[in-house]
Formats: sequence, structure tokens, C-alpha cells
Amino acid sequence: MAAVDPDSLCVMRLPAVAAATLVVVCAGVMAGELGGGRGARALAAGAVASSALVMGAGHLLGTTVFDLAAWSLICLLVLKLGRDRRWWLVIGPVVGLGLQNKVLLIVPVAVLAVALALTGQRKLFATRYFGVAVGFVLILWLPYLWWQAGNGWPQWELSRAIAGGSSGTSDTPITFVLLQFGLFGPLLVPLWAYGAWRLWNSRWRAFALTYAVLFVVFLATGGKAYYLGGMYPVLLAAGAVGLCRWVGADRKRWAAVVSVIAVNAVMSAVLFLPVLPVASLRDSPVLAINYDAGETIAWPRYVEQIAAARPPGAPVLTANYGEAGGDPTLRLGIWPAHTTFRPQRLLVVGASAGQRDRGTHRGNRPRTAHRNLLGGRPGGHTRQRPRHR
Repeated sequence: MAAVDPDSLCVMRLPAVAAATLVVVCAGVMAGELGGGRGARALAAGAVASSALVMGAGHLLGTTVFDLAAWSLICLLVLKLGRDRRWWLVIGPVVGLGLQNKVLLIVPVAVLAVALALTGQRKLFATRYFGVAVGFVLILWLPYLWWQAGNGWPQWELSRAIAGGSSGTSDTPITFVLLQFGLFGPLLVPLWAYGAWRLWNSRWRAFALTYAVLFVVFLATGGKAYYLGGMYPVLLAAGAVGLCRWVGADRKRWAAVVSVIAVNAVMSAVLFLPVLPVASLRDSPVLAINYDAGETIAWPRYVEQIAAARPPGAPVLTANYGEAGGDPTLRLGIWPAHTTFRPQRLLVVGASAGQRDRGTHRGNRPRTAHRNLLGGRPGGHTRQRPRHR
């Protein structure tokens, strides 16, 4: 996308928008696979489109939205397996490509496979197409595993650091649980909870079991709340099918349902899309709720400051994704704290002297230059006062 137009944020974000759209479409089609008609498909797609996680992830070019798209597509294809085992030939490449984007995908895939086997769906695996699908996954994933093994498994080290709270968006067990009620909007909680109940009482109870197991696994291992986000489209699809049967042709009920979806969409947009003026963000709850909003403010001036201070050829060490992603055209070098690389000069952004001496930020993230451009006090996501800038 940078080759098409390196100066256009809209062009750069088109793949993310396409992935978010795929999540919405998959939700609608899943409702159809679960026995819903046109109304159920529209309701499921609308509910997912109105969600905070899909809006926020679809607005930014990152790995999360592609992970959501891959997992939603896998859930849809598994539902289609009930009618035709040849869908394994599509599931294999989708899983393989999804693992190229984010290795975390292997966890829900493995849990769902076990859940299917434990809930009376073992016959889905009794086909040669399943073996071909596994072959696709291994072929696409093997280069990654080979590189990881040859470099000391850095992904495992990163995962342990995130579980230990070193990420700026790491969650405590309490926040992990509470954020599940906000990932797709609090107004949709009854719908996806109802969908989980419906799935548990259907032939596809494996999805409800997968949700429960993943909830416990991610909670116990220090996972982030959004790791569970890929399960909600299928839960909402199942809930939409049951809700539409209750609503029927009653216009008043439909008006109430549509109103709830609309209010949820407005709330999600205000919190996770750049609809509020930048000057008003500091005094709003947006920065406390949406961490990434504060990471995308004042980038042009922030990049100019770095470019002016950067010694020629010197790598730049930043504290987080937002600082590192300020301007990809600068081709900034990001070096981990444990690297054996020893440059003669290193530009450190937003770190205190004590943190530089320790060589790590350990989750204590100072207020950095681009955040300070908001003026006055920083947003709610800042965790300590700066000692040195």
C-alpha cells in the first residue's frame, strides 16, 4: 500500500478496512449457516459492525484485525463442514496464512479442534481432506518455526513478557474479565450471552465450549482481553438467529433492536474512531478507554522532532508501538533491550535516565514528547511522571 501512495493514511488502511468488512460479512453468513433468515443475517452483521473491537481494529493497520478476520472465517468454514467435508481444503490455507500474521491463532484453532472431538463431531475429521488441511498448515508455518528455533524462540520470550505485564496494554485478571463486557459494547452482552447458550444446546456446542476454555486459558496465562475477541462474531450470530425468531414481524420490537445496535455503534465510534476534536480528547474519557487514540496524536510534529534530533544513521529506541509507528518513511531502527548490537550513538525517545540504565521499560511508560503536545496533563493511559526527557 505504501508503494501505491506512501503519504495516504486512507490507502495504507485499506487492507485493515477490508479485513474488518470480512469479519462483518462472516458474522452474517454464520447466522445463515445456523438457520437464520435474512433478518438474522442482517442483525448479526449489524451487531458485529457496531462493535468497539471491530471498529477500533479496523481503523488501524495492525495484526489484530487480520487475526479477527482469520478466526471469523475459520468459524464460518467449520460450520460449513457440517454439509461438505471439502471445506477442509480452504480451512488449511486460511489457518496457515493466519499463523503468518499472528502465532496466537494456533491456540483457538487447537482448542476448537479438541472441542469438536469431545462434543460428538469426530466424524468431521474422518476424511482425507483433513490430512490435506494439516499439510497446508505445516507447509505455510514451517519457515516461521524454523526461524524461531534458529533464533532462540524470541516469540516465546515476548509472550512471557506480555503475560508478565510488560506491554502497555497488558490486562490484570480483573480488567480481563471486565473488558469482555466492552469489547463488542456493553449493549450487546445479552445477545452474545444468549448466543453462547443457544450454541451449547445445539449440535455446535463446541463453539460455546471453546469460548469457555479460551476464557480460562487466557485469564490464567495473563493474556490480553482482546485475545478472546474472535469468538464473539459466532456467538452474536447464534444470538441473532434466536432473537429474530422472537421478534418475528413485530415492527416495534424490530425498532427497539435496531435502536440498540445504533446506540452501540455511536458509542463505539466516539470511543474508537477519530470523531472528536483532538483538543477535546484530554478532558474526555476516550484516552482512558482507548489506549491507541493517544498513540496517534501529533505524529507529524513528533516525527519532525525525532528527525531533527537523530544523529545520521543512529538507531532510535522507542517505548511502544505508537512511538515506533509514527512515520514508517523514516525507516527508524528499533532495537530490543537485550540485543548484542552496540551502536556508537542511540537516540532514545521518551525514556527516563533510570529506564535507560536498566535497559527496559517494564510497563512503566513515561509521558513522551508526542503525548505532551496535547498540552497540560497527559491522558489516563500514562503511568508515571517523566523524570527526564
